[in-house]
Amino acid sequence: MPSAAPHQPEHLTVGLPLLDLLAPEQTRPEQPMPSGPVGPPPAAPQYAAPYGPPTPYGPVPPGPPPRRPTRRGMLLVAGSAGAVLLLAAVGVWALRSPSPPPPAQAHPSSSATQTSAIKVAGGFQFTQHAARTDTDCAANAYGKVADFFKNSPCTRLDRAIYSSTVDGKVVVVSVSVVQMPDESKATELKKLADTNGTGNVSDLLRAGVRVPGGPDSLTNAGYASGRDGAVVVIAEADFADQGMRDETLLDRISEAALQLRK
Repeated sequence: MPSAAPHQPEHLTVGLPLLDLLAPEQTRPEQPMPSGPVGPPPAAPQYAAPYGPPTPYGPVPPGPPPRRPTRRGMLLVAGSAGAVLLLAAVGVWALRSPSPPPPAQAHPSSSATQTSAIKVAGGFQFTQHAARTDTDCAANAYGKVADFFKNSPCTRLDRAIYSSTVDGKVVVVSVSVVQMPDESKATELKKLADTNGTGNVSDLLRAGVRVPGGPDSLTNAGYASGRDGAVVVIAEADFADQGMRDETLLDRISEAALQLRK
C-alpha cells in the first residue's frame, strides 16, 4: 500500500519564517496594489529651514509657515513705539526747559506813563514827560479840595507833567483835568480851588514823578483854571531853578497850558 502523506495543519503556511510562526497572530492591513507601473521610491521629504533637519528619532512633520504680521498689527506696534518716543521726548523737554518766569505784575490804572510828546499851545512849546489817570480824586488832592471830593466824588481825573523852555529858562508845568458828575459840582470845585489856602488837586510831582532837571515841587507856581461844562482844568507852572521869580510869565504859561487838555 502506498504510504499516506503526513497530515499538515491548515493554519500553517509553508515557507514562513520561524519568527512569524512564533509571533502572535496579527491582522495585517491590506495594501492596495499600484495600478500603474512601479517607479522609483519617493525621495525623502525636504524640510523647511526653520524646522531644521530630521531628528534621529524620525522625520518631523513640517508645521505651518510663520505668519506674516498684518498691516493692523504693524500699525499698532508702530503707534505704541511712537507713543513711547513721544513721552520720552516730553520728559526730556520738561527736565531741560527752564521754569516759566512768574507772570508780570499788571500796573495799576493809576500808574504814571512816561511819554515824550511835544505840543504847542498859546505860543509855547510843551514836552510831556508823564501822564496818569485816576478815578479817586479825594485820594489825589489835599486841603479843603480833598474834603470836597469826599462828599462830591469826581468821575475821572487826568493829570500830566510838562516842561517848556522860555528865554533859556526851564519851566515845569502841571495840568489836571477833573470830570465832575454835573456842571454845578464843577462850578463849586473851580471856585474852591481858585481860593487861596484851600488846597488843590495834587500835581504829579507830589505823586513822585520827576522831570530831568526840574524841581521836586511847585512852590512859587503860576496858576490858571478853566471850566468847560462839567470839566474843570487846573494848570500850575514853576521854574526849574527855584531861585527865579517871574509870576507874570508863569501865569501866562499856565493860561496857555489850559489848552493842553484838548
